[in-house]
Amino acid sequence: MLGLSQAWFETARTGDILSRLTADVTLLQSLIGSALSMGLRNVLTGIGAFGMLLVTSPKLAGIVALVVPFVVAPLVLFGRREKRLCARRRSASPISATWRRRRWPGCAPCRPSRMSRSTAPASPRGSRARSPPRCGGSTAAPC
Repeated sequence: MLGLSQAWFETARTGDILSRLTADVTLLQSLIGSALSMGLRNVLTGIGAFGMLLVTSPKLAGIVALVVPFVVAPLVLFGRREKRLCARRRSASPISATWRRRRWPGCAPCRPSRMSRSTAPASPRGSRARSPPRCGGSTAAPC
């Protein structure tokens, strides 16, 4: 959010800004809350385990020291690529939503009903109540 230009805030819709801000705050909470402490614990455990392996079998410790970078390097590279692709997709999502709203202004996105027939409340006098339309409030053909 800090790297975006002032023009982006002037042209973006409020929902887009709130969505982006919510995603950023959630990411920070996740990082500070659990990922940081678990990462530190895993690093300390790895250092301790490698130290014990070095004391027990120096030859095996040398083999592990040579093999581990070949395993970890692709994981890091693919992880960075995935992060970059996710960021690109996240920034394109409001654009596609705006395009849809402009192309079909009367059609709200369809969402599945939260209640199935078995969990829906019974209608009065045993008659079947007509369910409300689920797409943009119209009774016309679905979007």
